[in-house]
Amino acid sequence: MPTINQNELYSFRKYFDQKVDAIDLAAYFGYRYRKQRLNLPQYQGDLVVQDIIDSINRILPQVVSSNEQTKREMLVSPVMRRVLELTSALLRIEYGIQTW
Repeated sequence: MPTINQNELYSFRKYFDQKVDAIDLAAYFGYRYRKQRLNLPQYQGDLVVQDIIDSINRILPQVVSSNEQTKREMLVSPVMRRVLELTSALLRIEYGIQTW
């Protein structure tokens, strides 16, 4: 595992730019990896997603980029906006993680 500078503030992206395996990174912070099925609470309201699908289908042909991250963000963004509308949750796009 690459050396992590204890005095530097890291974003999630910066950790993964170091090409660290996720299992090794979790172990570095004292966690262990376990693959299991999650039983999460289910949304009980009316979930209409066809408008999101239609929006993506209309906009995506206009997105010209060789960058996979940009394409991914164009797909994920409408979905995340809808989740925020339905849940009134706070979405942290990216925030630093201080190692200690």
